[in-house]
Amino acid sequence: MKHRIITLILLLSVMLISWSCKKTESEKLIGTWRWVRSEGGICYHVLTPQSTGQEKLMKILPDDTIEEYVNGKLSGKAEYSVKTESGGCYSDTFKALIVKYKYRITNPDSIVVIPVHYLILTLSDSLVLQEDICDGYRHTYIRE
Repeated sequence: MKHRIITLILLLSVMLISWSCKKTESEKLIGTWRWVRSEGGICYHVLTPQSTGQEKLMKILPDDTIEEYVNGKLSGKAEYSVKTESGGCYSDTFKALIVKYKYRITNPDSIVVIPVHYLILTLSDSLVLQEDICDGYRHTYIRE
């Protein structure tokens, strides 16, 4: 009887440890990502650092913010969230990275927030994001 109880306790302990080690999509996104390619659009274009002359980094921070750098200079900062949703142009359900970009309009006190939805197609040592619009671009990054 004692042997069964000890075995059960050990089994439950291993299960709890393995569940606690799994990262959420948001946790997996955290880090610095180097842009390597974008492709898509109505006329289908392929953009790379070589073709644009722009080295881009995206830093996804644990405080739910994204910092974007172009050629080493901070070009933008936005809030983000990760949700499961069905794509607007796609019938499947995906994890989506929703970036809330802020834009100033004519009056300096007027700020418009435009949430942009990116479907997370790949998330490992590479990150592939598909803009959730028809003819949107697919952006590929590698983890730094």
